Amino acid sequence: MKKIIRIGLVLFLIIGTMTVYWLNEQYTRLFQPVESATIKTVVNVNPGMSAQSIVAMLEAKGLVESPFFFLLYWRLKYAQKPFKAGEYTFSAYPRPIDLLESLVNGSITLHPITIPEGWNLAQIQQRIVQTFSIEPEILNQLCQNGEPLLEMNIHAPNLEGFLFPDTYHFAQSVSADTIVTNMLKRFSFNLTEDFLNRAEEIGLTVFEVVTLASLIEKETALDSERSLVSAVYHNRLKKGMRLQCDPTVIYALPHFKGNLTRADLDYDSPYNTYRYAGLPPGPICSPGRGALEAALYPADVPYLFFVAKGDRSGQHVFSKTLAEHNRAVYNEQILARRKHKQRGK
Repeated sequence: MKKIIRIGLVLFLIIGTMTVYWLNEQYTRLFQPVESATIKTVVNVNPGMSAQSIVAMLEAKGLVESPFFFLLYWRLKYAQKPFKAGEYTFSAYPRPIDLLESLVNGSITLHPITIPEGWNLAQIQQRIVQTFSIEPEILNQLCQNGEPLLEMNIHAPNLEGFLFPDTYHFAQSVSADTIVTNMLKRFSFNLTEDFLNRAEEIGLTVFEVVTLASLIEKETALDSERSLVSAVYHNRLKKGMRLQCDPTVIYALPHFKGNLTRADLDYDSPYNTYRYAGLPPGPICSPGRGALEAALYPADVPYLFFVAKGDRSGQHVFSKTLAEHNRAVYNEQILARRKHKQRGK
C-alpha cells in the first residue's frame, strides 16, 4: 500500500511538474513572436462574433498557436472583457499578448484620406466613396444639407466649402455621418474669435469669407500671391466691378472641356462672375487655411487685374489699370507662344 502511495506521489509530482512547465512555457510564448506569421495580416472582426470564433480565426491565420491558453489568459487577465469589432492589421511575427491587447482595447486599423485644398464637394464625395464603404446616396444627402452649419451661425444651402481640406484617419467601417462631422469640426477649429472679429471688421459674413477664399484658392496655389489676388477681388467689390473669375465659370458649366471659350463666358449662371457682379452665390471649393487668411487680410495694393504668366510658373502679373492689364496680357501671350514653339522643336 505504501509503495502504491509513493508511486502515486511520484506520478503526481511528475504530472504537476510537467503541468507547471507547460503552463510556464505557454505563458512565456504569449510574449514571444509567432514565427509562423511571416507577413502582415489583416483580420476583420465582425460585430457579434464570439471570442472562440475570433481566436479560431486567428489560429487559422497562423497568428495564435495555442488558442486554449490564449483564451485562458484572456479570461484570467482581462476578466473576459469583450473583443471589439473592426479591422485589425497585425505585423509580421506578432506577439500573442499584443494581439490580445489590440482586440480588447479596439486598436483597429485607421485608413488615411487626404482632401486637397481647392477640391469641390463632388470631388470630395467621390474620394470618400472610393476610400470607404460609404453609400453615395447617403453621403450626398448629408452634403446637400446645410443644417449642420447652423451651429456655427452659418446659413448655407449645402456643405460646399466647409469640408475642411486635410488628412483624416478613419476605420474602414466608418459612417458617412462621422466623416462629415469630423471635417466640419476641423473647419470649426479654424473659426476662431480673431477670424470672426476680422470678418465683422471688413463687413463680410463667415459664408462670404469662405466664398471669397474659395475663389482665391482656385486662382493661385502660391502663398506669396494669395493676398494679392484677394486684394484684386476686394478692390473690385468696393468699386462695384464684376470679379471676372474664371474658376466660377468653370464651376457653373455642366461640362467643362478644358479651355474656357467665349461661349463659356456667356453661360447664364449666378456663378458666372463675368455676367453678374458681386460674389457668387456660395463657395466653389473647400479653401485651405492660407486662402481663408488671404480673404480676411488682403494686401494693401491698388491692383484691379491679374493675368497668368506665359511661362507656366503659376505666377501672375498684377496691374492697376486696364491699359496696364492689356499690355500684360499681350506680353504673356507672346511669351506663351514662344514657349510653345520651343517645346515643339
